[in-house]
Amino acid sequence: MQNFLTETNHIYNASPFMVSKPFWDSLTDEERDIIANASEEIMHEQREANQQEAADGIAFVKDQGMTVTELSDDEFERLRDAVDPVYERFRETYGGEVLDAIMDAAEQLEEGA
Repeated sequence: MQNFLTETNHIYNASPFMVSKPFWDSLTDEERDIIANASEEIMHEQREANQQEAADGIAFVKDQGMTVTELSDDEFERLRDAVDPVYERFRETYGGEVLDAIMDAAEQLEEGA
């Protein structure tokens, strides 16, 4: 059994809603609007459920005797600084546009959390 866990919050367990393009194209405009509106509404509930699931998971491992460490803001900053070279390698390999889009999306998620 693992005895220690450090919460780094580096992974988001998304539950995306997806449909195929052929299916989407087969719908009427009204049907598309209904699905788009419903998915927008449920997105917020899903994110809350996701956060609750994560909190429940942490509580469970603590109850099992695992030591869970939560990083301070300064420690998070040190972690971010330590992984900066990874971002630069990603930028060199895949291009700045891709990395910028990912970072913008992550920032929006963080603001919405």
